Amino acid sequence: MDFRIEYAAPSKPIGEPERYEGYDADSALYAFVRAGAEATMVVGPTRLPMRDVNFVDLVHSSLEIGEQLAACAPSTFEEVRARMPELPPDTRIYAWYVVDYVDEIPLIIFATDAETVRIYTRTYMGANRDVLSVGERDRVEPVTEPRDAVVAEIHSFLSRVFDDLAAAFPFLADDELYLRRRQRIAALAPR
Repeated sequence: MDFRIEYAAPSKPIGEPERYEGYDADSALYAFVRAGAEATMVVGPTRLPMRDVNFVDLVHSSLEIGEQLAACAPSTFEEVRARMPELPPDTRIYAWYVVDYVDEIPLIIFATDAETVRIYTRTYMGANRDVLSVGERDRVEPVTEPRDAVVAEIHSFLSRVFDDLAAAFPFLADDELYLRRRQRIAALAPR
């Protein structure tokens, strides 16, 4: 598959966190990242490493995109349509931009017709991020995958992260946020 999310579990010992009031699955996720958890989003030859806050954002955003793709929800990133006239009018568009880049911000666009997903890499540029271009790391042509395969890849990535998170922090078995996210991830499982 030309779209995948490569995940590397923490490389350093995690240890018992200082569990302050309100400590939850997101708090544990940041501790997990400090211990070296990371991922690389692969779209054809384009490789986008996700560390630190980008890893946390990838976990949150990929869950949302997986849900949107699975449900073929209405488009959530319509401003891209005007900048990409090659997209058919009935295409549903979801996108995620990598938050912790300063100048040339990577944008991953998922465009689906309900059967397949075309995955584009683009770059936001300009002072107001008002220019969408094909940067050096981007592909002109999209990677095209079956929609179910893309959702399954997202499910697999999130399942591995949350399995490792629960193994590192057993107290999460009682955490409301963790349990809600596990339910949402389970809903993405291949049928």
